[in-house]
Amino acid sequence: MEGGYGREPEADSFLEESIMERIAQILHEDLKGTKTFYEEQDKIMEGLDQEIKDKFEDFASNMICISAKECLEVYKEAFLDGLRLGHRAFR
Repeated sequence: MEGGYGREPEADSFLEESIMERIAQILHEDLKGTKTFYEEQDKIMEGLDQEIKDKFEDFASNMICISAKECLEVYKEAFLDGLRLGHRAFR
């Protein structure tokens, strides 16, 4: 017997488990270390001269942009997973 979208039931089960795991990762991400990270960052930045600070901030900014693009892709996929689950719930 085929699952949704012409897949085998095992594939549907695996897909559903993958979707639920991804949603759980997004919803339950622990941000406790964020405050500590920023405190340590401030201590490091205080000890640098202005030229090095500027270069480091440029580097960090580029890294943040790259990370944001990666996160956007994850969120897009999670959104699509939500649509798929919604579709399954209401068919």
